[in-house]
Amino acid sequence: MKAEHQDADDERSFEHVSHVERVCLHNLLAMTNEAIYFKDLSNRFILVSKGVLQHHLARERKKGHIEKLDLGPEYYIGKTDLDLYDAALAEEWMEEERRIIETAATMVDILERDSSDTEGGWFRTSKAPLRDENGTIIGTFGISRDVTAQVVAEQELARREAQLRAVLDSSPDVIACYNQELRYEMVNAKAAALLGTTPDKIVGRSDEELGRPPEVLSLLLPALQHVVDSKETHEVEFPSQLGAQTIWWHARMVPQLSADGVVTGLVMAARDLTQLKAVQTVLAHQALHDHLTGLANRLALMGRLSAAMANLRTNPGRIVLLFIDLDNFKLINDAYGHDVGDEVLTEVALRLRGAARHADMVARLGGDEFVMLFDVLAPDRDARMLANRALRSLRKGFVHDGETLSVTASIGAVVISDPETDVEDVLRDADIAMYSAKAQGKNQIAMFQPVLTCTAQPNVELAPVAHRV
Repeated sequence: MKAEHQDADDERSFEHVSHVERVCLHNLLAMTNEAIYFKDLSNRFILVSKGVLQHHLARERKKGHIEKLDLGPEYYIGKTDLDLYDAALAEEWMEEERRIIETAATMVDILERDSSDTEGGWFRTSKAPLRDENGTIIGTFGISRDVTAQVVAEQELARREAQLRAVLDSSPDVIACYNQELRYEMVNAKAAALLGTTPDKIVGRSDEELGRPPEVLSLLLPALQHVVDSKETHEVEFPSQLGAQTIWWHARMVPQLSADGVVTGLVMAARDLTQLKAVQTVLAHQALHDHLTGLANRLALMGRLSAAMANLRTNPGRIVLLFIDLDNFKLINDAYGHDVGDEVLTEVALRLRGAARHADMVARLGGDEFVMLFDVLAPDRDARMLANRALRSLRKGFVHDGETLSVTASIGAVVISDPETDVEDVLRDADIAMYSAKAQGKNQIAMFQPVLTCTAQPNVELAPVAHRV
């Protein structure tokens, strides 16, 4: 009897709805694709929109319930969620509506599914108390909007973003996105590690605000601004300090443009060049240095000599070049082997370095031939004095397995003051003077004179040479 009395009260409540209101409500529910529904205090459907029916038919069609496809809106009237949906989900919804009736609270734009399994669709739902003209709560009503396509798209986007994040974070390169104001919008794990903090403390801040050192900012910021201003890809190298280690980076910066060509930001990818720089340094050193002694080689010597000759044009002065050839070095190689010979050559290099100043160059041309170049001379420095110092450095014997090996040298010296002298001629003249020293009995010094070209060894190609003073 109590249930019948409740039903009668519900019917009398809805009898007060005017004819015009009924017509308006009927047209609204008949045309909208939104799922709009009204329920009484017992969770029974009173009115439903076309959208509710469309949604229900789609669910039934998916389940293969073809016999229910001719249903009309009246199918819902008097039914509860338990009659239409999974029990667990229906109980959850009915509990929500009981709470709304008890508290007069509303639910706004809640994301939910219409099934407890993974096949259910996604909806944005709002629910509120249904009141009569006196404000008395007589049930509930709700509006649900199918957002399945949007949710699926967002889930796919999130999945792809997660994949992209995994790729970016696994990259050994520093990758960062800036906005047009050169503030970070995104960084990968390598970039966060370089900046020494977490991504959430980086995004929204600039390199200056992050306290990057001046040597980085002076190279990086102009390059970033160039990309924003020119809309062109740009590349730059810059160093960063990691503890006591200097890390070199090669950065490529690509502008991000809107559909109308406005720069909205840029992407920077920076690769660690430290190992490559180290290899390049080693190769550059090897290209200019003798592998046995570490002295400059012929290529480095000729470069330094050319620069010294060019300097004479603006700074008149003198250059002294000594051509040093060890006497009878072949006997050491033959008697003791090439390993001992290499030890002697290395020691000769050390002694010649000791006889030169830091600014002077000592080079090995190959075999037992060395060159000393003095291109920064005081007015009173004498070429013969420099050559004597070189000879004296070799007078002390070379000890091998307790045996002292005596090594002497013949030195040819050239003094140049004419900046137009050809560098190959300078080396040739010193070589000629060295042969003259050998002809005088070895362990000697000979200054180059033009007459020496007439008495040079037959295997030396001769040419007229101007007097060097």
